This record gives sequence, structure tokens and C-alpha cells, in this order.
Amino acid sequence: MEAIKKHRHHLMALAIFFLAFFLRVYRLPEFIAYHQDQVRDLIYIKDHFDKGEMILLGPKASVGNFFLAPFWYYLMSATYLFSHSPVAPASMVALLNAIAAPLIYFFCRKFFNEKIAVISSLLYAVSPFSIEYSRFAWNPNPIPFFTIISLYFLYLYLDNRNKIQKNFIYFAVIFANLTFQLHYQGFLLVIAVFLFPLFKKDWKRLIISSLIFMLMLSPFFFYEIKNNYPNLKEIFSFLGRTTSGHSFGIMNSFKAFVKDYPEFIARNLFFGFLPLGLIFSIVTYFICLKNIFCRCSKKDPNKKNLFIIYSVLLLTLFAYRQWIVPYYLLVLIIPLVVMIAILFEKVFFLMIPLIIINLIMSPAFAKTDSSLYFFKKVVKTVRQYNLPENCIAYQIENSDLKFAPKAVSYLLDSNDEDGIKNGDCQKKLMICEIKKCDRIAVSVIAESEKLNLKLIELKK
Repeated sequence: MEAIKKHRHHLMALAIFFLAFFLRVYRLPEFIAYHQDQVRDLIYIKDHFDKGEMILLGPKASVGNFFLAPFWYYLMSATYLFSHSPVAPASMVALLNAIAAPLIYFFCRKFFNEKIAVISSLLYAVSPFSIEYSRFAWNPNPIPFFTIISLYFLYLYLDNRNKIQKNFIYFAVIFANLTFQLHYQGFLLVIAVFLFPLFKKDWKRLIISSLIFMLMLSPFFFYEIKNNYPNLKEIFSFLGRTTSGHSFGIMNSFKAFVKDYPEFIARNLFFGFLPLGLIFSIVTYFICLKNIFCRCSKKDPNKKNLFIIYSVLLLTLFAYRQWIVPYYLLVLIIPLVVMIAILFEKVFFLMIPLIIINLIMSPAFAKTDSSLYFFKKVVKTVRQYNLPENCIAYQIENSDLKFAPKAVSYLLDSNDEDGIKNGDCQKKLMICEIKKCDRIAVSVIAESEKLNLKLIELKK
């Protein structure tokens, strides 16, 4: 009993981890997205492995014609060493985001108190939005894991107890840089981290941190120098269009304030219930404005710093004038749950029903039929007929699955069986989802004898 009492904090963290891990890996293959980005990344890494080439660029940004730095591909490569299955990188993302839950607990316990630690880590563990973006391999998805580590080191730097602890700013910069390499929304975290040594006029560490940040991007810069700066040109062109409002205009920022951000809060904390998301978004706006215009008491600098970080992330994001889609806000999840826990610290019992409802309504228990399942059905059908690749046509209902031939090819290879090679077509095979088949059946079947085409429906 004494041993349990002595290690109760570690046991609590372990329990929170297993809760978060279970909700993210339960029926994982059923939820894995296997769309064009996942197919692109897996084939890109495999191709570089086969050729023994160094990866200098990461995935293409979702807006603008430029590419990210390569950290995501190296992170995925670690799982590729163990398995070629699309489940492997998805499992890695689920594990990292589950580990973030106990890290939140330890972070809040050290810099706030036990109540805030328990509330915030549980809110994150059961967050529907976090769970949804933890179950498939995509470059923005591990951002919460790297965000909490960066914040942890930043707070150690701000704790300012000794000279050695001041050097933790370098680790905060390193993990903020990795967040930025995963997705350009991570640059918001970079700005927040660099602001503190700037405000403290810690010039030495600010300069060294800047050098570390640039050094970590050296593969990207090497590619740019070698190829006449194609990505940097596109980035500056994109920033010019965005800051001038020529892309989509300032109305997108207004839409983000009144719609996108409230929806983000609702999906994170309130199982998608928008009215509560709207109420709490107004609360966070008030907190941000209070930190900007009010000289608040320095009684609890740790809480004030958290509100400042959140304000910087939120306001910097809304300076972006193009559309804001949900995953752009992944960098906000951890500061959000900690801030909510701080606000409800004295009435923490109000959070218990919310945590229970989020657990009961968790997306982990939802019905699904993932795209990975669809492609596995395609592979099974392709093997059954044993036809060359050029004899197979794909008519797929979901436009995100337009990479079907590459996806099927990858799955054939990942199972360590011979892929179907090019050759002469004695007959042809068309594979389609059932809804698509229903629409094309009349025209296809009418010509099937002439084209020697067999129509295959992939039913659920």
C-alpha cells in the first residue's frame, strides 16, 4: 500500500496512457485512411530506400506549390524498417499521440498542480478530434506529441532557476522545429518559443537557437541550393499573395473566428456540439484580449505564460488569410486542454461528466469501413483473376482514392508476393465501388463483350 501511495503519480500517468492508447489503436485497421497522401508517402519512401537515395524534401504543402522539410519521411522510415504495411506508420502515429497524454500530466503537475494535470490529460486522452487524427499516417498528425515536449522544455527555460536550466530553450527550439517540419502550422509554435528569449533579451541563446533552427533545415536548404531555390521562390510568392489578401481575402479570417475555430473546440471537447464550442471560443477570445491589453498579476507566471502562448498561436493563425481546415489547428490542442483545465480548476468536478460523455461517444467505437479495407478487397480481386496491371481499370467513387493503381501495387509488394506484371491482355477487368458500378453498369455491360471487359463490384 505504501509503495502504491509512493508511486501513485506514475500509476496515474500509466493509466492515462493506456486509456489514450486504447482509444487510438482499438480497431485501428478499420479507421486507417489510405488515400493519395498515404500512398504517395509510402511509395516515395520505398523508392528512396530501394535506390539508396537521401531524402531531402518532405511532403508537398496543402496550399502553395512548395514542399516541407523531410522529417516526416524519416519518421515514417523508422516504421518501414519493421514492416511495409500501411498499418505500421499509423500505429506509430497512434503511439506518439498516446504518449502525449501522460506527458501533459507530468507537464501540468510540475508547473501547475495535480488537479490541472489530471483534467487536462484526460480531456486530451478522450478528445474526439485528437483520436480521429491519431489513427492514420499523415504528416500533421504527430504534431501534439512534439508540441507538448517543446512546451515542457520552454517552461523549464522560463523557470529560470539556474544557468543549466536556461539552456533548455535549445531543446524547445528543436522540437518546435520538428513540429514545423511536419506541417507549416508548426511555425506558430516556433514564433511562440522564440518570443520568450526575445522578450527576456536573452540575445546569446536567441542567436544560438536561430542557428540550431536553420541547421535542422539543412537538407531542405541543400536541395534548394542544388536546384536554384524552387521551393523558396514558391514560399515567398505564396506569402506575398496571402499577406496582400489576393488569395482568398480577409473574409476567411472572419469565417475562422465565427465558424472554424468554434467547430474545432466543439470537436475537441464537446463531441461536436457546436453551441458549446461557440461559447468556449468566446471565452478563449476574452482570455487572449485580456493578456494583450491588461497588465495581469504576476502571482502565477506559469498560467500567464500558457495564456500568452495560446494567444500567440491563435492570433498568428488568424493572420493567415486563406481557408482554415480542421487539421491546421492540431498545434492548438494541448494548450487548449490545459487552458480549459486551468479555468475549471476550482470546479473540476464539472469536467468529469464531460470526460465520461466523450468516452462513451468516442469515435473509437463508431462504425466504419476504411479505405484500407477497400484496397485490400481490390488486391484480393486482382489476385483472383491474376491479370497484368495494364489489363485492370479502376472506377472509384471517392475522388480521394484516385491513386488506386499505385495503392494496389504497393499492397501487392508489401505482402511479399509477386506483383502483377505488364503483359498482353486477353481480357480486361474493371474494379469499382458498388455505387459507381450501379451508375456505369448499363454503358459498360453493353460493351463488355466487345471490349472483353469483366465488371467486378466490391460490395461491403
